Amino acid sequence: MIEAISVNKSIKDKYLLKNINLEIRKGDKLGIIGPVGSGKTTLLRVILGIYKISNGTLKKNVKHIGFMPSSKGLYEELSVKENIEAYTGVKILKEKELIYFSKRIGVFDYIDKKVSKLSSGMKQKAALLIAVSMNPDLLVLDEPTANLDIETRINILNFLKEYSKDKTIVITSHNLNDIEEICDKVIFIKDGELQINNSIKEIKNKFSDERVKIIFTENISVEKSKFIKDKINEIVIEKNYILFDEEKVDMYLILDVIKAMDLIIFEIRRESKNLQDIYLDIRKGEVRDEEAIE
Repeated sequence: MIEAISVNKSIKDKYLLKNINLEIRKGDKLGIIGPVGSGKTTLLRVILGIYKISNGTLKKNVKHIGFMPSSKGLYEELSVKENIEAYTGVKILKEKELIYFSKRIGVFDYIDKKVSKLSSGMKQKAALLIAVSMNPDLLVLDEPTANLDIETRINILNFLKEYSKDKTIVITSHNLNDIEEICDKVIFIKDGELQINNSIKEIKNKFSDERVKIIFTENISVEKSKFIKDKINEIVIEKNYILFDEEKVDMYLILDVIKAMDLIIFEIRRESKNLQDIYLDIRKGEVRDEEAIE
């Protein structure tokens, strides 16, 4: 569908994208992750055709791209339904399909209301409805669960997982758990350069070392937490558990410290790093760029 080969994008001699090599195939669910100012939005604009590339090659074989606008991009004095018609230009969805999607996303009850009368969460859902109403070959979503309460977020995630089964989707999000739930591929971008470009399965296989999690029957006090940290450097201490890499920390030392602190163990289990843990490792420089690129 879309292939970028050594793509660069610069504005006023400042490079926003540097040597981007990326392929989006039909059926891919791609997540784009990176800090603020990393180049995520620029890359989306290149994919959408809003920005022309400065050099390199960009191949696109896609007829309809649906884009979820931010809530600020909606026409405030139009109803949700009128916004759909304004963005799509024509009625692409049949009335029956529109009713289904509006109910599934949670917009049906206010589809005829003016956008100016809606809350930020309602506007976010309306923007998603607009995007799927385009019946696109490629759906591009920028922070689809932002401004949503927990219940609505779960509903939207469930909808996207169902909707994306036979679709091609590109998503940006600061919530890496959302990316992990919906996507099968991910790119990490920083300073306009790709740090990771691979399937989530391959990334986790390569970088997700097992860690030991010891859960206690009570919360760890500030004093006990300080004592543990003084004895053991490479350890994560949370409310009622500790987390560590068995290859870096002596298990017998851990048990001795636990005994000295009179902490009662509730459970010991092994855990693999999730996508967020791996991303944070990359941000800290614990994963080298050349290791991460596919």
